[in-house]
Amino acid sequence: MTPRSCMLNTAMAEDFNYDPYFYSETNANTFQPSSRCIGPWDPEQQHGGPPIALLGQCFYRYQNDMESFVTRITAEILGPVSLDPMAVKVSVARAGKRIELLEGSITQNGRVVLRGLCWRFRVGRSQVMPFDEGFSVPLIPDRESLVRFPTVANVPYIESMEWRFVVGGFDIPGKAILWTRPKVPLIDGESTSSLAKALLMLDSANGASSVLSFTSNLFVPVDMTLALLRTPEGDWIGMEAETAIGELGSGITKTVLFDAFGYVGSTLHTLFVETRGT
Repeated sequence: MTPRSCMLNTAMAEDFNYDPYFYSETNANTFQPSSRCIGPWDPEQQHGGPPIALLGQCFYRYQNDMESFVTRITAEILGPVSLDPMAVKVSVARAGKRIELLEGSITQNGRVVLRGLCWRFRVGRSQVMPFDEGFSVPLIPDRESLVRFPTVANVPYIESMEWRFVVGGFDIPGKAILWTRPKVPLIDGESTSSLAKALLMLDSANGASSVLSFTSNLFVPVDMTLALLRTPEGDWIGMEAETAIGELGSGITKTVLFDAFGYVGSTLHTLFVETRGT
């Protein structure tokens, strides 16, 4: 899944007539991506955030007989996700009155490009026991950050989100702490769940906390696992992201997910790492 190009044609990006949404639903569970889904690596490919969020929104849509909440989502990116129509399928892998496992996939042109699993638990009552180190929610900066992506002048996905960095930036190597919210709905005419808002942001964690040069290296996420203590709330969702690179061509990005009310959960991402031209 190595991108064909790291450089988005700037003139093309400026000429995009952005739709006021990431996806339109053309038929039941069939979606047409808009140009807002385009990421920084290739003008014909989507950033990972929108399709993962779309699958998450379809998990959220899926009805069951119990009052439940999502406790974990795992997404496996099986290849480049183009701008072609996307068919989303969700089904029950493990039914239960208290615990339920959903499985889902996104297919393009007869090929599965993304698959995922989603655990849902029955809403209950438990004693709250935070991690020993605790967690302090950072204040949301008053102004939107001026986002500069190192290799590309215009990235439609990035421009479709409001970014407010507390620490770091896409052009600043190292740990990042930030808040985001989407500027447009994920699906035309449908309210975006707070779960999908979080997923829209989380696949950008490796870029926000990059430790390698974008111009001379690839570090592409192939998966994402989100574990939740509770459902995120509100328009603004935040993360603290950090990336480590190993010696054999892999990396790990980890995040802490939070909202205005405190700690929400954490993610882990596996990165394929390669020096360009090798």
